[in-house]
Amino acid sequence: MTSTRRPRRRIAVAVLAVALPLVGGLAGCSATNPIQTQRPYSPADGVRATLGPLETTNLLVAGTAKGRVAALSGGLVNTGADALTVSVAVSGETSTFTVPGHGSVLIGTGSDTGRTMPIHALDAEPGALTTVTLKVPSAGSAAVQVPVVDAALPQYTSVLPSPSASS
Repeated sequence: MTSTRRPRRRIAVAVLAVALPLVGGLAGCSATNPIQTQRPYSPADGVRATLGPLETTNLLVAGTAKGRVAALSGGLVNTGADALTVSVAVSGETSTFTVPGHGSVLIGTGSDTGRTMPIHALDAEPGALTTVTLKVPSAGSAAVQVPVVDAALPQYTSVLPSPSASS
């Protein structure tokens, strides 16, 4: 009987010697890697920016070519209690939006609830970046690099202003 127990013990010890470092190593993975959902990120094509109580979401410019008509798209979110007057400038165009306290304004969404910001002459090609300048009286201004996406793609055609709006 003692002869059959020894091989079983040796096998059990060998299995534990191999398995314990693996289990311990796997348990420590999350301890050294930060959890992504705790960091703000852009799960879309556009970018995020923060300027005082103003947060932007999914900011991008949709256009078909440099020098052609384009439009800004994204969201302006006011995290403060008082209404914000936000000035947005891109490619030589400037628009002003009023964002209610604890509210938001959608720009260029193709919906009836969104506001539009047409750009008459885009300063960059699709695939490049362009500068969007945000100004909030209580927080100053910030220049944000945003992507220019190809408005010929189906998901962006509703962002462009209608041909009658560009004349």
